[in-house]
Amino acid sequence: MIETSVGEIWGEPGIVCVRITHERLTVPMLKALIDFVREAEAFEPVPVLLDLGVLECIDKDAREFASAILTPRWNKEIACVCHNPVQRVIASFFRGLNKIMVPIAITVSIEDAVAWLRRIESGEEGPAAGEPAGDPLEKVMDAICAMAAGDFGRLLEHRRRAEDELVALNDRLIAIISERERIADELQMINTELEGFAHTVTHDLKAPLAAIGAASHMLLHLMELPQTPDVKSDTREVLEILLRNVDEADVLVEDTLELAEAGQAPNILCTVEVSGIVDRVLEERALDIVTRQVKTMVDDNLGAVFANPTQIYQVFSNVIGNAITHNDSPAPVVEVRRLDNGGHEAKRYVVKDNGSGIAPDQLGNIFKPFRKGPGGATGVGLSIVSRILEVYGGDIVASNDGGARFDITLRDFEHAEPLRTGLV
Repeated sequence: MIETSVGEIWGEPGIVCVRITHERLTVPMLKALIDFVREAEAFEPVPVLLDLGVLECIDKDAREFASAILTPRWNKEIACVCHNPVQRVIASFFRGLNKIMVPIAITVSIEDAVAWLRRIESGEEGPAAGEPAGDPLEKVMDAICAMAAGDFGRLLEHRRRAEDELVALNDRLIAIISERERIADELQMINTELEGFAHTVTHDLKAPLAAIGAASHMLLHLMELPQTPDVKSDTREVLEILLRNVDEADVLVEDTLELAEAGQAPNILCTVEVSGIVDRVLEERALDIVTRQVKTMVDDNLGAVFANPTQIYQVFSNVIGNAITHNDSPAPVVEVRRLDNGGHEAKRYVVKDNGSGIAPDQLGNIFKPFRKGPGGATGVGLSIVSRILEVYGGDIVASNDGGARFDITLRDFEHAEPLRTGLV
């Protein structure tokens, strides 16, 4: 091993190896190295392994001397061993100089460098280690090579690509921010709805539970009294109050569970004939229809939808049931029509009545769960309908058109494998 002005020189079979032992190369160091090389001019150019060692920078005035040493006059090919990104940038700069007409590879270990030199010497075709591979540092290195070689066309291309990537990243960032804002708004809406939902359920459940408690205490008191006819009559009345409030609490709990399940994706699917569903609803409401002399007008063919039959029944049962129950016309009429879908995949229906319609101040709240109706009653029917239709990529819109009108849109469910097929 020989000590020189820039570092150590030693030999491998057929290869001259140089390791830089200085953090900074200056003009005097490189001049001394050139003088050392000139004394060896009798030797033919050889493969060189250049280990950048601890090198951190090369003085500006010294770069011409450094490039002069890396010429074909003394080198056949050069393999640079770089230990950090700064050294890779330095090596890339010299690889891009036009005056350097020898192959230069950028490697990360002495073993890789020796292997590359052996491959070149044996005539094998092999890419220089360290060619740009797409990561940011390699792109910088490639740009440095282009700058050193005076290839400004490549530099402009690098700049154009960088600008395109920046625009794409900015668009992605905007999309991510927009999506997060949308999710935050949805969460806020859900939290607000949950707060109102919890308050309403708690309030509505408290009344029947309080009545059940009071009736239970009264019943215990009546049991301690002599069982006269009056006491027995009072006991029966208290039991009726108790049962009535138990039924009210049960209905509220069932409505809550039904609402929670309404937005779930179905796991049982088939082709559902909507006409059959509507006929079933009207048969179940036959007593109300006859008692109130409701005239029903239903299209002959309401089409079919690939869906869960129970959910489709819930949709039309709730909407048609409302149209029958809340129609205050002296000659009530309920219509169920299928609308033209305008060439789209969605199925469109309208259910309307000829009553006094929906109060304007109720239109915006009609699909909220447990909302208070004009008579003080609460319910979840239309909330269930709205959530089911969301599962099918549709919606429901309430309006007034000579009475209450509900426009229903739904699509075939295509996000799950059917567990059974057939017609309902």
